[in-house]
Amino acid sequence: MPAIRILWFGRETRDPAFALASEYEQRIRHFTRIERVRFNDEHAESPRHIDKALSNINVVITLDERGKNLSSPDFAATVGQWENSSIATVGFVIGGAHGLTDSIRKHANWTLSLGAMTLPHRLAQVILLEQIYRAYSILRNVPYHHG
Repeated sequence: MPAIRILWFGRETRDPAFALASEYEQRIRHFTRIERVRFNDEHAESPRHIDKALSNINVVITLDERGKNLSSPDFAATVGQWENSSIATVGFVIGGAHGLTDSIRKHANWTLSLGAMTLPHRLAQVILLEQIYRAYSILRNVPYHHG
């Protein structure tokens, strides 16, 4: 079962979205290891620092509205494929206010869309974490519990 790492750019504030993201993160821990790693800003972080953070991730998925759209069952099937493979870590990268740099995009195995609209990083985290939790609920045939 691969660990999940979510890399995101931006500031953490006293926003209710972060509390909700933490709640989904805790729910996911019942299924697999997960961690969220924050970078201050994509322009402030050195490329070497970001390269190092991405280097030990087997599958890197960037989030972008131009990426691949998956239904929740299709996303769950993808998570199931990761579980049945030798993948140790899956990483999702959420850009900051200026999106993702080309140096980050070059690491991506593929790009996932959460929808055609541009989302702030704090909301993108909540949606991504909710979908990861939903995927594991589908795979384990566990009743989905809403917040």
